[in-house]
Amino acid sequence: DDNRIVEKNKVSDSRLPEKFPTNLPTEPNAVVTQNYNAVADDGRFQATRTYETTKTLSENLTIYRQYLNSNGWDIESTVDQPTYKKMKLLKLKPFLFP
Repeated sequence: DDNRIVEKNKVSDSRLPEKFPTNLPTEPNAVVTQNYNAVADDGRFQATRTYETTKTLSENLTIYRQYLNSNGWDIESTVDQPTYKKMKLLKLKPFLFP
């Protein structure tokens, strides 16, 4: 159903969103462009923080792949194009919410 209600709550840029991994690599002094928590009416939860990076796409892909592999995430697929990088990830709920 594409008509789900999602409640989105902005979080101050000086804080991480609730349940956001505190050890996820970030860049000091980066400009935060989005910072929020969202909850769907079916209970799914999302913590989002995006920022402008000074690193290349390839550098970031390497940094986050290493982090994800070391922290219990399954990388289901990767798109690695010159101007576009994306990873589809999976981490089961028991690991996210101890």
